[in-house]
Amino acid sequence: MAKFFLTNKKEWYVKTKERVTNSDFSLAFDYAKDGVYALTTHKLKIKNTNAYENLEGDFVIATGTAIYKESLDYTSVISDFGSLGIEGIRNNTIGQYAYIIKSAKNISVFGDSFGAYNIYYFQKDGYYYISNFLYDMASILRHEITLNEMNLLEYLVQRAILCNETLFNEIKRLNGKEYIY
Repeated sequence: MAKFFLTNKKEWYVKTKERVTNSDFSLAFDYAKDGVYALTTHKLKIKNTNAYENLEGDFVIATGTAIYKESLDYTSVISDFGSLGIEGIRNNTIGQYAYIIKSAKNISVFGDSFGAYNIYYFQKDGYYYISNFLYDMASILRHEITLNEMNLLEYLVQRAILCNETLFNEIKRLNGKEYIY
């Protein structure tokens, strides 16, 4: 599984990039322009292509298994997004996945409609941090978050946490039909 990270805080981006560089994962895409910082990695054993940036600086990142219009080529996702929107992209994608689409000055983050693919998000004081790896987020945000002991107990008993909760009070999980804009 590839990792993705999206934030608007340079400090978190720098720490995340350092963390990725010092791991077994290799960087596949790196975007740092106009207060938007996005990273994605290759899968551990496969040098997959899971991002595309056009000449205007818009980009799409797709992690998990996102088969868009029977292809793993994401070059048409950005242009299709303008006319199809989130539901149109979902309807044309098979798999369990996360999409991060920057189009013009807007960013949309969403996953498959079943919520099978984990997308976590944190927001505080106008800053956000979004990823599919909770452990990496918690490491970067360790001074900003607190453990939710009831959710820890829930996870230990049933190996899941219901709704959009996580092990941390301040980090939430995106549900299937939800999206971040």
